[in-house]
Amino acid sequence: MLTFLMVTGCSTPEISGKVTGAVSSGVTITLSGGKSASTTTDSSGNYSFAGLGNGSYTVTPSLAGYTFNPTSTTVYIVNNNNQLANFTATAEASSSVSKFAYTANSGSNNISVYTINQTTGALTYVTSAATGSYPVSVTVDASEKFAYAANYGDNTISVYTINQTTGALTLVTTGSAGAGPQCVTTTTGAI
Repeated sequence: MLTFLMVTGCSTPEISGKVTGAVSSGVTITLSGGKSASTTTDSSGNYSFAGLGNGSYTVTPSLAGYTFNPTSTTVYIVNNNNQLANFTATAEASSSVSKFAYTANSGSNNISVYTINQTTGALTYVTSAATGSYPVSVTVDASEKFAYAANYGDNTISVYTINQTTGALTLVTTGSAGAGPQCVTTTTGAI
């Protein structure tokens, strides 16, 4: 007599989920509890931890400049069931993480605008903004709402608003300065 034993559907449970909101890709997800591990969300915000056993696990997202809701979550794997843990990201209101970089281009009389990759620091060109003659510096105020260009060639200061999404500059006004201005300094609080 020949007896066969067929086993189907044998898989180990996993915890997976998605990060949505202000940022989704590049978020570090840390797993602790029955097993410790970490991973990074893919370009769509998805992540997963496979090969887990029954037990209690805490899942925590993190990325500089962002907060998450919930800040972490505890999931329980019972009877080898898969579990979901989703998070929503929000940019910190008063983040000290710079999102944009600017260069004064004296040869072409403009300012180049770049976004800063928060993981690698790499710059990605966005656009440029016209200045006065021979700009030698760009200053961004503490609120990161305004930028100022010192235009050495025509003795002026160009004032811009900063688009908070793209970093693009919009000229507000140009004012007279002393001979050959080389920089602009901003202050906070009372003088």
